Amino acid sequence: MASNSTAKGSSASSSSDSSSIQGEYEVFLSFRGEDTRNNFTDHLYTALNDRGVYTFRDDERLERGKEISSELLQATERLSVSIIVLSKNYAYSTWCLEELAKILECMATKKHKVFLVFYYVDPSYIWKQRGDFETAFHRHEEDYKDNLDKVQRWRSALTQVGNLSGWHLQESRSEAELIKRIVDTISMSLKPTFSEIAEDLVGIKSSLEEINDLLESGLDDICFIGICGMGGIVFTKTTIARVLYERFSGNYQGSCFLADVREVSGKKGVVHLQEILFSKVLNETSLNICHEGINYIRRRLCHKRVFVVLDDVDQLEQLKKLAGEVNWFGSGSRVIITTRDKHVLISHEINSIYEVEGLKDYDALQLFHMKAFKQRQPTYDHVQLSKQIVRYANGLPLALEVLGSHLCGRTVEEWKSELNRLRHVPRKEILEILRINYDGLDETNKQIFLDIVCFFKGKNKDRVVEILDSCYFDSSVIGIKVLEDKSLITISNKLGMHDLLQEMGWEIIRDDRGKWSRLWLFEDIYHVLIENRILFKLKKSKSLKIRNVDLSEAIEYLSNELRFLKWPKYPLNSIPSDFQPQKLFELNLCYSRIKYLGKDMKVFQKLKTIKLNYSHNLIETPDFTKAPNLEMLDLEGCKNLVSFPSNVSGLKLLKILNLQGCSDLDKLPQNLGELECLEDLDLGGTAIRQVPPSIARLTNLKTLSFRACLWSLKTLDLRDCGLLEGALPNDIGSLCSLKELQLSNKYFFSLPESIRELSKLKILCLENCQWLRSLPELPPNTIFVAAEDCPSLTDVLGALRGGASKNFALHLFNCLKLLEKQDKENSLAVMLLKQYLQFHIRLPGSEIPKWFSSKTDKDSVAIELRPNWLNDEFMGIAMCGVYAPDPEDLNNGIEKMSFGMRMYMMRNTYAFGFDVPGFTAVESDHLCLTFVSRVMFKHHYSPRITEDDTSSDVVSAISGNSVFVIGSPCIHAQFVGSQSKVIKCGIRLVYKQDREDFQELPAAEGSTFHQNHNCSIPKRCDFWWRFLMPTKLEYHCNIRRNYSGLGLDAPNHARPEYSDSDEEPDLARKWRGI
Repeated sequence: MASNSTAKGSSASSSSDSSSIQGEYEVFLSFRGEDTRNNFTDHLYTALNDRGVYTFRDDERLERGKEISSELLQATERLSVSIIVLSKNYAYSTWCLEELAKILECMATKKHKVFLVFYYVDPSYIWKQRGDFETAFHRHEEDYKDNLDKVQRWRSALTQVGNLSGWHLQESRSEAELIKRIVDTISMSLKPTFSEIAEDLVGIKSSLEEINDLLESGLDDICFIGICGMGGIVFTKTTIARVLYERFSGNYQGSCFLADVREVSGKKGVVHLQEILFSKVLNETSLNICHEGINYIRRRLCHKRVFVVLDDVDQLEQLKKLAGEVNWFGSGSRVIITTRDKHVLISHEINSIYEVEGLKDYDALQLFHMKAFKQRQPTYDHVQLSKQIVRYANGLPLALEVLGSHLCGRTVEEWKSELNRLRHVPRKEILEILRINYDGLDETNKQIFLDIVCFFKGKNKDRVVEILDSCYFDSSVIGIKVLEDKSLITISNKLGMHDLLQEMGWEIIRDDRGKWSRLWLFEDIYHVLIENRILFKLKKSKSLKIRNVDLSEAIEYLSNELRFLKWPKYPLNSIPSDFQPQKLFELNLCYSRIKYLGKDMKVFQKLKTIKLNYSHNLIETPDFTKAPNLEMLDLEGCKNLVSFPSNVSGLKLLKILNLQGCSDLDKLPQNLGELECLEDLDLGGTAIRQVPPSIARLTNLKTLSFRACLWSLKTLDLRDCGLLEGALPNDIGSLCSLKELQLSNKYFFSLPESIRELSKLKILCLENCQWLRSLPELPPNTIFVAAEDCPSLTDVLGALRGGASKNFALHLFNCLKLLEKQDKENSLAVMLLKQYLQFHIRLPGSEIPKWFSSKTDKDSVAIELRPNWLNDEFMGIAMCGVYAPDPEDLNNGIEKMSFGMRMYMMRNTYAFGFDVPGFTAVESDHLCLTFVSRVMFKHHYSPRITEDDTSSDVVSAISGNSVFVIGSPCIHAQFVGSQSKVIKCGIRLVYKQDREDFQELPAAEGSTFHQNHNCSIPKRCDFWWRFLMPTKLEYHCNIRRNYSGLGLDAPNHARPEYSDSDEEPDLARKWRGI
């Protein structure tokens, strides 16, 4: 309610011009004067104005019934916020009701914000118009019976506000607390949104939103937030902090924006800044730190909720004295620090750090256009030129502002001229600001920065550290980190730097050109080295890198202070005799004409890297053991190198040895295994056919390459080498003579696909490969795969995809995940039977597949032979047994379980048989499937089989304690074991027709495959060779040494015979213990 308006000490009548009301005020306050004028509304009005929220209210006492002025209603439209205090007698005032109706109309049609205060009234009484509100409207209906539409409009307005949310003031609630909340909310609502700010300030919207999230986390906590970035983005850092301060500081009990801390503290000291900060926060006109005492001021601060910005801090000491501890300030306080040095924030234990980046291309164009054209769009003639300048500035706001302001109003020709100048001479005002962080560096870090500027931008960080450590006493790591913290460089594996910072560095060196501290431009190098012929004068040079320059006649001297020498295509046959570089870190003479490196390597005590790759004239190498710190020796492509030092024992630190392409090199030193740190050995393309046995002692070796050599390698044993995924080379298939590959105890998920190209591979051992998930497609001549104790193995069918050899053997003991995804109707055993009929397979399982025609729940089974059973369709005999570990033995700690099969063909009074032994450690039921091929069967039995084999004579045989009486020719299979028992077995004669039957073959019902991940797996020794021979696998069941534990016996005639062309391989003798 208002008629005589008073705000900020001025008054105006209710009929005053609405535009003047709009210009002075932000908030319209609607209230019933007799209810709240002298208490709540007055306090609210005062609090709003104290916060800087200028509020309009009408204080003139009006007679009931007087109409509200049209000017006042128009002013209501123009203000953006209204506060309505709904009190007991509010509805009795037609003035208030008309204000209310107009405010709600503005809320519906404009962006007008309405805030409600229910002053000791129940909102339901308002929207239902009960009590005093009902009485008031009865009176209005009497007074306005000729204009009831107006009364209905007021009723609708009250009904609407009664349904809106607002603040409820009740007896139990503090008015002061409520007023504070209202003022905070109103103040915040009047602040521009980040989207509105972004319309005027380019490219900072997303930054504002992210920092706002940090400010709003833990509202009652004391929060320190750092904003950092390179010099030249100071505009952005300061602008962001200023916007946040203006938006939020009004909600705090005290606030201060302390600008230019670095500059002011340098001129007037930190104490001066303390006095400014504490005076503003404590709202005192003058504070004398020396007189009051800092502890006294802190005690006063710690109870105040404050918002403080410390802008452009560059020293930790500044932070300690201006915002030393979080407990200096009251709960909910916020302190924002902007700086160019991230380490200042880290040292002050500030965890919430926001790093400001350069502007994106679109935002950079917008900012440049605003400065150059005072609008967001350039003229047509300037479009391409604008883009060139933005590319030059590379997102740096400082450069965009300086160049935009400098080019504003200039012609196209002047723009082009300025661009040409910038390519050679940057703007001085830009460089001066960028140089601030450089000037704050110590001398060593300045030199490191200039080295990166000239030589190492875009280079690998670790490589740069190696080189710089040799120049700066191993201090480059901390130096590079300091540069990163001060935003002078960026690091992401490689070292990066803003183009304008690089230009600043170049300009610093140019100012000191007389010293020729660094040469990086071709023109300067040519002038110094060619025209002046002063290579010999560079006596203190630490790094020399020469490319594509013919200096063969100018080489009179090389500095003995060199740490780094890179000279591709070095033109001489040797290095100068007086070159004694005792501090040399790296020697790189690739593609050189050098023949001899020199015999005396004592001067190379600190040398870590030698690169002579593709030096085709190099014939021999010196004794590298005189360079004990050597870590990398690269001789790749030295095709005329015929010898390598016979003694390498002194190279204890060598990690990389590259001899690839040394096509005349045919042997390695016998003590190669003494290179205990060697990680990478490349012998590809050499004439080496045999490696020294000591290579097995290279325990740190990670990469070994024999590409295009080792054609004769037959056995590769990599057991217990700890190889991880990817360690096996993808071209392992090039080992064309390899017969045995040992990869047990490894940690990889899969094997290279090129294994299928190992055409002569017989044996593949993958025992205890903990992470192996699948077997690869194998070459067709593979006869035995041991993948035992591979707990992650789930797919083995790939091993048979290429077509297995005859009598292929596959051991899968304790691979308990194999059948997790197989349902009861399609067990893995059946799938393997379908895939190939010649096999010897061991895998988890407890059921005999239904396909076996003769099955028992005992340890033996017999199958009767029908007339003409041995016909042309006959393929062989399949046998299957289920072995279970003996619980008593397990309880007694016996882990190993042995098992075997014995098969007899019985006729008259004799029995013929052979055994299929096995030996491993298991704790769950396992299936053992064996297929005796037609060839194997006929070899053993055909000489003794006659037409009488179909007779019905009764034949008896004794096996251990069992007696079998068979009334017709039959084949009998017995399954035996030690520390295990046979619980089921089966047998079947296999004919060609069975292949077709396999297509609809189900698994045994109720097949289960037990899992036990706690098996104790002992190492296997030479047992495999007792089980099989790689060249005569069909006889494998008779090659054994001692099976007394199995109770098995085999006839002597079953032992393998070798033809003249069959030489027993070394791996066979090894496995047999010969």
